[in-house]
Amino acid sequence: MIKSSFQTGDDVVAVTGTWATTAPIEGLDMKGSVYGPIDSISNGAMTVDEWQEQLVDVWEQCANAMK
Repeated sequence: MIKSSFQTGDDVVAVTGTWATTAPIEGLDMKGSVYGPIDSISNGAMTVDEWQEQLVDVWEQCANAMK
């Protein structure tokens, strides 16, 4: 059953949607922004909260550049 594939707990909701294009965002490296900090979190150079703040900034940039 597909629903059970996304159900991980009573307080978790699966979110799905579609891809959207954005205007080019100068200086944004999506892969580096999303996955790059994982090593920094592992070695203590960055906290998860700092990473979350960075991700929110990236998502806001993308939302503002949506076509």
